[in-house]
Order: sequence, then structure tokens, then C-alpha cells
Amino acid sequence: MVAGTSEPRRRSVALGRWWRSAQWYVVAGGVAVAFVLGVVGFARRFSLVGETRPISDAFYLALQLFTLESGSVAQPVPLELDVARFLAPAMAAFGAATATVALLGERFSRIRLRFARGHVVVCGLGDRGQRIAEEFVRAGHRVVVIERNEANPGIIQARECGAVVVIGDAADGQALHQARADRARYVIAVCAEDGTNAAIAVRLSALRSTCTRSEPVTAIVHVRNTELCDLLAESSALSCGADGMRLEFFNVPRSGAAAMLAELPAAPRNPDRPGAIVVVGLGRLGRSLVLQAARAWWFDHANRAEPPHFVLVDRAASASVERLRARAPRLDDACRIHTHDVEIGGPEFERGAFLLDGVAPLAIDAVYVCCEDEAEALTAALTVRRLTRAAHVPIAVRMRSNDGLASIAIAGVGDFAHLHAVGVLDATCSVSALLGGVNESTARAVPADYVRRERDAGRTATENPSMAAWDDLPEHLRESNRRQADDIVRKLREVGMTIVPLDDWAAEPDMFTPGELERLAIGEHDRWVRERTDLGWKYAPGPKNVERKTSPYLVGWDDLAEDIRDLDRDAVRAIPALLAAAGLTMQRADTP
Repeated sequence: MVAGTSEPRRRSVALGRWWRSAQWYVVAGGVAVAFVLGVVGFARRFSLVGETRPISDAFYLALQLFTLESGSVAQPVPLELDVARFLAPAMAAFGAATATVALLGERFSRIRLRFARGHVVVCGLGDRGQRIAEEFVRAGHRVVVIERNEANPGIIQARECGAVVVIGDAADGQALHQARADRARYVIAVCAEDGTNAAIAVRLSALRSTCTRSEPVTAIVHVRNTELCDLLAESSALSCGADGMRLEFFNVPRSGAAAMLAELPAAPRNPDRPGAIVVVGLGRLGRSLVLQAARAWWFDHANRAEPPHFVLVDRAASASVERLRARAPRLDDACRIHTHDVEIGGPEFERGAFLLDGVAPLAIDAVYVCCEDEAEALTAALTVRRLTRAAHVPIAVRMRSNDGLASIAIAGVGDFAHLHAVGVLDATCSVSALLGGVNESTARAVPADYVRRERDAGRTATENPSMAAWDDLPEHLRESNRRQADDIVRKLREVGMTIVPLDDWAAEPDMFTPGELERLAIGEHDRWVRERTDLGWKYAPGPKNVERKTSPYLVGWDDLAEDIRDLDRDAVRAIPALLAAAGLTMQRADTP
């Protein structure tokens, strides 16, 4: 389930999409049926009243049914004619109304925009913007697209899929205001230039500063440079400013690498020996994949005696690895790296010597081909498949989308049975990927940790309905978890700590002192009370009542039972683990 949508809403959207594509066929079919029934009905009436008239008169009178000129006839009226004289004007009126809506529908949609809230605004209608708009519409969201080029052919497609299009510059506050971005749930900036996307975030923040709406808006900003995207994501992690705006950053290489690892996990096929993976192509996506795979292995399998082997192949593989080592000091502890500076597709690559360096030829667990050019990627993947055919090594190959060349291999049949084509653009533009940033992923970890603690305490979902997976939580509880994650930055600042990237995977985070733990637990309870009060909850003794919005815990800290205080303490104790799940850690401000 996608956050903020419901099954009836998704069914309604799907029905609306079908109707928009089928309505003119319905009109044409109705007109044809009415006309045929009219011709047959008038011909039968001529026979019943003894008139000898040519069939052309029946045709002419049947046409007049659509303009209400021939339907008023005396008895006898055959059944066919009786049906046709009502169906024909109804089809004419319906067709006229449909045409009017088609011509003026966008204007009506603009009027409805004045009252919109909780929708999705997509800024920029390039390939990414088009796919994102379609994905969110398909997921049941109301979508508004801002595009400055009124000649963009994607505008027609966006309108056909059900999005409202605003023509204007998204970096201009006027266009954002017209799209009611200040009252949206998500604003996604995917224009061609990073500077434009940054300007959109700045304009949105200014617009939000004058907004009285209490619900936060999440700005999701595309940044082309992977390293810059990572730095920006880390610097803005878990921030929700006074303007009520959360800020997330994403790009195709980082999300695409995650998609490739999700499609083909970098896990050993034989647990009795060290794992071995091959990465062909160390551009932005390839480097991101190596870091993500190494980091995942470190945290999931660091107790293994022998780390996996990473065989890295690229024209400048050695230089790329040095860049990775600078970003991840524990990289060489997490894996054994073998670099091959060879031209992908060249004679040395064709011979496949890189498959033998330090790793037995049949011991490779997975191959990831990350070349940016589709044809080069598929050629390299087929070359590796030829070299590893006997070992049945699974190969994931980066494709731009699941169309085109990817459709050849995506079926996974015959000679392509071990080839996994991953359309990184499709994966990156999916709703789940876009809503999986640092802030959202940390918020998702909050209920997971809560459910774990409740189960450890022996409670069940029947006793506590809040013990549910993220996708099963109602939106108000998901938003509550987001606000708890937002408050982590404030809590850390209160005790002189800050959030930093978890570059040294072996480093232990600074921990709270007993006094700090108690102080922050009290603050967490006070925050929760304010949040519940703002949502209309009131104190009442007895069990919590969700329907009536009453709770016995809306009291001061001193009036809480000790087991309830422990829930707030546990929420504070969980902060290091929540941060680590997002690749972050906490550090005292005076730590060098």
C-alpha cells in the first residue's frame, strides 16, 4: 500500500484511466446502436401503418432522432424505434458533454486546484517527470505537473493519464502557488538542471513560510551527481524546519544500484566459501553499487571469517577504487578487492582473464554490469554469460528502462535464463523508491523497532493494534512516526550531539548518559502529548479509544506508570540503530 492512498481511491483512478481511453468508443457504439435501431424501427412502422416508402426515408428519419426532430410519432411504435428515440438524443447529449469536458476539462481542473491538498506536485516533464507522474497517478494519488514548455509532447500524455498540468516555470513561486504546492504532500523536482531543482526547493520553503497548513510537505529533489546527492542527503537528514518542509535528495545511479541489488542480491550461493561478485563498469552507478553491497555485507555478515571478493572491471578501475576508499575507510575490511584496468568490450575483456584473478572460475556468485550505454552493457553482459555459461552465474545488467533492449533479456528464458535486465529509470521513478529517502526510511524503522520491542514484551497485535507493518498503518500513524523521526535532530542538539555520515562502519556511536536518556525521554513524551493534542485527542481514563481519540497517557511525565515511561526511554535508546539503518550516526559536537 502506498502512503496516503486507499484501495477504493486506486480502483477509482484505474476506472478513470479506463474510462478516459474508452469513452469515445462507448459514444460511437451507442450512436451506431441508436442509428441501426432507428432505421429498423422506422422501416417496421412504415409496414405497420401501410406506408410504402423507400429505405432512405428510414435512414433520414433515424438521423433526425439525434436532433429530436423525428422521435414524436403516433402509435404504433415498434420496440426498436421506441428504444432508438430515447437512446439517440441521450448519446448526442452525452457526446456533446464529453466534448465540452475534453475542451474545458483542464480549466475545471485548475478551478479544483484552488481547493487541493495532500496531492503530489511533479516539477519538470522530461522522461523522469513523465514516469513519476504516471506512477503516482497509478498508485492513487492526485497529481499536478508543472512544465514550462507548453510544446512538450509529454503534456498530452500527462493529461491523458489523469494529471493536471500547469504551464509555467516551477522555479517561479507563481507556478508553485498555482499548483498549490504549499498544501501538497510531496513536491518532486526533476527538472534537467540541478540548479533549477534547488531553486524549486528554496521557492517552496518561502511559500511554506506563509502557509498556515500544519501538515508537513516533503520536497524530493533530483541531483545528477551521486557524490553531491549523498552529501546533500546526509546534511539534510531528518530535518523538518519551521516551515514544515522535509527535504529528500535522490538520483538515478544511487537508486538504480539499490534496484540492481534488490533484483539480484549480492549473497553467497555457497555458504561454505567466501562470496565473490564481479562489477563491470565503475561509473556513478557502479561505484554506488560497490559501496552499497560492501556496506550491506559489513552489517549483515561481518562475523564471517572471510569477507567476499569484489572483482572490479573498468578502464580506470584502480582510480575509481581509490575514490571509494576515500569515502569508506572500512571498504578493504569489508571485501577483498581485485581491480582490472581494461577496456570493456576490448580483446582483454573478451578473453575474460578478470574472472580468474584470485577467484576460482566457478566461484562467482553474481555479476553486475553497470555500463551507462545500453548497447555496451548488454554486449558486456552477453560476453560474461558466454565466459561463465557452465557455472550458471546470475548476471544483472543495467538498462535505462524495461523497454527496448531490456525487453529482449527481461523475459529470462532460454539462453537468457540467468540474465536479469534492470530498468534503472523505471526503478528510480517508482513510488516506493522516491518515498524511500533518509527521512522516510528512518520513519519506517520507528514502527519496526516498536513492534519488535512489543513482541519482546509478550504483547500481540490483537492486544495492541499499533503493532502493524508500515504499509498496514493508517496515514495518521505513519505521519506520527515521521514526526518522531523529525525530532531526532532536535533531541541530539539538546544534548550537544549532531548527525554525521557513518563512514567508519566499525565505529561505535557516542551514547547517551543516564541523565541525558531520562531528559530526552521526558522530551519525547512531551512531544507526543503536543502532537496528539493538536490532532484533537483528549485525556480519558481507561483503555485508549482510537475512534473517540482519548488516551489515559495524555498526562505529565510524573503521572505516568513506569512501564509507559520505558516506552519513551526505549524510543530514545533506539536512535543510534535508526540512524545506522540510514547510513548515519550521532557524534558529540566537540568530537574531532
